[in-house]
Amino acid sequence: MLSIEAAYQHCIQTLSIIFGNDEARAMGKWLFHDKYQLSESVIRANAKATFESSEILESDLKRMLNHEPLQYIIGYTYFGSLKLLVNQEVLIPRPETEELLQWVKLDHTAEQLVFADLCTGSGCIALWLKQQYPQAVIYATDIAKPSLELAQQSEISNFNQASIHWLEHDLLNETWSHKIPDIVICNPPYIKLDEASSMLKNVLQFEPHRALFVEDDDALLFYKRAIDLFAETSILYFELNPLTANDLQSYCVSMDLKCELKTDYSGHCRFAKIHHKKA
Repeated sequence: MLSIEAAYQHCIQTLSIIFGNDEARAMGKWLFHDKYQLSESVIRANAKATFESSEILESDLKRMLNHEPLQYIIGYTYFGSLKLLVNQEVLIPRPETEELLQWVKLDHTAEQLVFADLCTGSGCIALWLKQQYPQAVIYATDIAKPSLELAQQSEISNFNQASIHWLEHDLLNETWSHKIPDIVICNPPYIKLDEASSMLKNVLQFEPHRALFVEDDDALLFYKRAIDLFAETSILYFELNPLTANDLQSYCVSMDLKCELKTDYSGHCRFAKIHHKKA
């Protein structure tokens, strides 16, 4: 049986073969802290004690060496101060989505708003909205029931009660029969299929393709549908593929809508705010 210290060093040395020393150490620290509840200080204080999870560690290392995201192996990730459950049914939330939500928060200070979070996935947007706007009515929709069930579990674990309306809804083929939202937020599938060859293995092999790729020839398919459903009544915020941002803006011009584009912290045109010019 390995000691705790020996298991920790074995983890880092194994991962360094593929990921390099610095990344391997960061991954090992995260794995031991979050999955095995062994922080570095605890490891030092109990270095010679027996590590009780050797078989699980070997399984986890095999998955990590196969480029499976660590968030899926641990079973959760963080989005701001929220702890979200994740598995291969949902995308792992990205920091850019937090930037989009900061834009929403800057624009809207009223408390009693109605939000619709389309293509919710992990529920990160809806849960962030609940945290920031506790009196709001929030609808969160997705085509996949397992994603909605996982997101609702995250809501209960973070807030001890459920108030978000988790709706199984096909954005492309169904109408909207609920309260009219003041604000619609959508991070839809937007990656074109011809971009797949340039994507990282951990994304391409493990994250759900239905949430990544636009299968139709029209890369703006989801944007156009959301605009069709909600532009008459709501302000829409989108996360974008920078490669199609100008196409979205041109489409909005053709529809006599105002489209404000915004870059992320990396300088990529990543977000859009769309509404009638009178709004």
